Amino acid sequence: KRNQSHKEMHCLHPGDLYPFTRKPLFIIVDSSNSVAYKNFTNLFGQPLVCLLSPTAYPKALQVLMSLCGRWHFTATSQPEVLSADIV
Repeated sequence: KRNQSHKEMHCLHPGDLYPFTRKPLFIIVDSSNSVAYKNFTNLFGQPLVCLLSPTAYPKALQVLMSLCGRWHFTATSQPEVLSADIV
């Protein structure tokens, strides 16, 4: 349990980026937990684009993704799989 709390302390949480939303912001989240950024709060009403990596992949892509980076492989081979939220 101690390792888990230490690990979470060094993660970037959506709330850590709130001060940066005072200006237009473009974020790319390449994480297995990208869903945490799906409902990113826009506190200052500035344009915000948040590109999220998919949380699930077709089985055929899983082997190829283990050889390449998650975001790079998806963005170059199947851009329609990516999710984009414009707030």
